[in-house]
Amino acid sequence: MYTSPEIQNSLLHIMGDMVRKMICDGVQQAGFFTLMADESKDCSKSEQFSIVFRYADVDTGIIYERFLTYIHATSCTADSLTSYIKEVLDMYQIDPSKMVCQCYDGASVMSGCQSGVQRQVQEFAPHALYIHCYAHCLNLALVDCAKSVPVGWEFFALVQALYTFISTPKSHSVFVKMQKKLRPDKQVHQLQQLSDTRWACRQGAVHAICCTFDAVLATLEEIEDDNDRAKAMEARGLLLQVKRFKFVLSLVVFDRLLSCSKGLSDVLQSTQLELAKAADLVSALIETFEDFRSDESWKKVFEYAVSVSQHRTIEVEVQKKRQSRQPRRLDDTIVDTSLGHREAPPINCSEHFKVTLYFAVLDAFLSELKKRFDSKNLQIMKSVQACSPQSTSFLQSDDLSGLTEAYGIDADAIVVEAPLARAALRGKEMKSIGDVLRELAPLKVAFPCLIKVVHIALTLAISSATCERSFSALKRIKNYRRSTMTEPRLNDLAVLSIERDLSRTLDLYAVVQKFASTDKNHKIALS
Repeated sequence: MYTSPEIQNSLLHIMGDMVRKMICDGVQQAGFFTLMADESKDCSKSEQFSIVFRYADVDTGIIYERFLTYIHATSCTADSLTSYIKEVLDMYQIDPSKMVCQCYDGASVMSGCQSGVQRQVQEFAPHALYIHCYAHCLNLALVDCAKSVPVGWEFFALVQALYTFISTPKSHSVFVKMQKKLRPDKQVHQLQQLSDTRWACRQGAVHAICCTFDAVLATLEEIEDDNDRAKAMEARGLLLQVKRFKFVLSLVVFDRLLSCSKGLSDVLQSTQLELAKAADLVSALIETFEDFRSDESWKKVFEYAVSVSQHRTIEVEVQKKRQSRQPRRLDDTIVDTSLGHREAPPINCSEHFKVTLYFAVLDAFLSELKKRFDSKNLQIMKSVQACSPQSTSFLQSDDLSGLTEAYGIDADAIVVEAPLARAALRGKEMKSIGDVLRELAPLKVAFPCLIKVVHIALTLAISSATCERSFSALKRIKNYRRSTMTEPRLNDLAVLSIERDLSRTLDLYAVVQKFASTDKNHKIALS
């Protein structure tokens, strides 16, 4: 059955508007919301500004992160992006005074404390606390660590060089053949490219080499004897670097540390994660790295790296001190000391790598994590922690003062309500702040102020991962075959695709009725 593009667009727009209305109704019913925003280019090089709302249902304690729309950003200055946010709030009649948090990445145009978007948004949404996306913070900590430690950037430069070399058609076919030969019962892996913006890509790149190390060595050895001399020389150079104990040890160290951070990165992207749990997870990662910084942990890592090297006939390097040499100006003189004539004793290999590689990398990781996850919002985080039933300070009025002061909630009422609520909730099975809110919801008359505090604590955002996921949908919807798609059609398709759980609940009869009631003439001229 043929339908004209005008009819298709009209139906899409009606359904898209109905889904957006459901989202806005949910935000308004919740009472409090968090704004998340990020920008990215589509295939036509147009800048798309993604708007996402996070809110919590008071009755069920369920958190929702809903994509609302893309905005074609003709300008990416702080003033322009702020104006886009104001236009969206006005268009969908959302009260900015109910915005309790704004979550962006760390770009200066968004996070600037003087004239950035977060500062300008606070002019019309004074209670909108700014939170730097935790997932971005973690990625930046890993990237900066890799760049700040010499052994780190040398190692990752070699990892990227291996990817570039093996990703060529000829090398890749040899690599796949070697994997099938050496690991016939296992899945074929692909090496991964490094990127400063892709979360957890470094862990994936390192782990891929760990899984295919034998195949990587075999591939380089086979191409080393290739007739293509340029390719053979490149393979020989890479093989000399890869078949060194320093590379094997770096591979083991970074795989262990990045695997720990990968789990945190995945959890931080969850829509149901609360700020209190996120802070606990970050603290746990820092404590884990501090525990790793011990002689016992180093001994295990070193022994494992030695066993891997010996299994592949890689020599464990013995480092020597730089020998002192007699200055040239004294060549024609007689020197009655042993300067420059005695061979320096070898350095203990384990001690050398422990100081220059293992401890250096761990110290850089810890320094970056503590710097990125600083105590800027410590009082707020302490108050959020007090809303968690797993906390020792659960519903202590003094610890809740951060939220009451930030959002203008009656502190005297909290002093009265908090002890009563603790007594009322005693014996209840609760694991999260959402469970606390669900238990308190039927008691709105008794605990109005405390419910507001718990509700806000649940609404505060952790990361802008939902914005990133909306960009994945953008790439699927607006591809190179649809590069001339209009902005309204893109937004309608995007909201129907991303929020498919809402679009599937649409009443198609209501869609048809609304379509029929429009003033447009939908008749098709057949002649």
